[in-house]
Amino acid sequence: MGFIKSLLGILQGNNTRSEDNNTDLQSLDDDAIKAELKELVESGKKIAAISAARKAYNCGLREAKDIVEQL
Repeated sequence: MGFIKSLLGILQGNNTRSEDNNTDLQSLDDDAIKAELKELVESGKKIAAISAARKAYNCGLREAKDIVEQL
């Protein structure tokens, strides 16, 4: 869950984007990303999950929303 925690920190303004965040993202496979997104949704953080999906899949808002809603 390292990537998601890093991303949440960025979204909340607790830290800045760094190479470490990119490395976390690149090290995860599709199933791991979806598992982390699902965990966010289940903990009531749907908007954070959509934002994380946008970063993870380098896609637009609508596509990220669709990904999260299909979990």
